[in-house]
Amino acid sequence: LVNISFSGFISCIFSVFIVFVA
Repeated sequence: LVNISFSGFISCIFSVFIVFVA
């Protein structure tokens, strides 16, 4: 459960990071 939540969190942050950089 923790791994899944962490993965989802990383995915969200990664998406925001890409948009922020782009």
